[in-house]
Amino acid sequence: MTVASRLLASFRTGHKVIGGVFRLAVYGKVLQGEAELMEQHDRERCVSLGSFYRLADGIAKDTGMPIEEVDKLIQDLSRVANPNDPDSLQGTLQAFGLLNSDPQRLITFLSSQATMDDQKKALVTTLLIGRGDYLDPDSQDWVKLEPGDWSEAHTAQLPADLINELQQFLIDEKAAMTAGGKPPAPKTAPKPRGRRRTSAATSTAPA
Repeated sequence: MTVASRLLASFRTGHKVIGGVFRLAVYGKVLQGEAELMEQHDRERCVSLGSFYRLADGIAKDTGMPIEEVDKLIQDLSRVANPNDPDSLQGTLQAFGLLNSDPQRLITFLSSQATMDDQKKALVTTLLIGRGDYLDPDSQDWVKLEPGDWSEAHTAQLPADLINELQQFLIDEKAAMTAGGKPPAPKTAPKPRGRRRTSAATSTAPA
């Protein structure tokens, strides 16, 4: 165990299991690298919200749709439109009956959404490498995730709801730090059936 690992262990108040496969150290606070990525994500969320309102307002004026229908329409557009192919966006807008809508508004919104998704993957990856163990499916041991074992490419393969749970863990840690109170009570980790390992081999990392 490195000096940094021993120091962080002294801050730990427990563990929380997420999704039955990850175990995270609970500190009741966020680490510097986590805080910086959370701030970036919050800033981009503000940008995305502004671009959403501009897009929604433009569609509402062009079509006379109520805002509830506009919101659903934008969700549908987000699933099929490709911000990296501007030439196809005009056709996409036409297919949705938005002949008079400015494709640039859609490009701006979709690009912001893509940036937020990338930031979320970076944040969750940093969280897992900095605090995480994973449950080895063969040995049922908790294995420490090391930088060489996990990357954003691995995070991108996780289910969306699990990524959201991991992000919520950090939000809870930040709230505990801000309030100066105790973090949410950690769940009890499943008891390993085999001998516990403290370091992971790269070949056993989840794909």
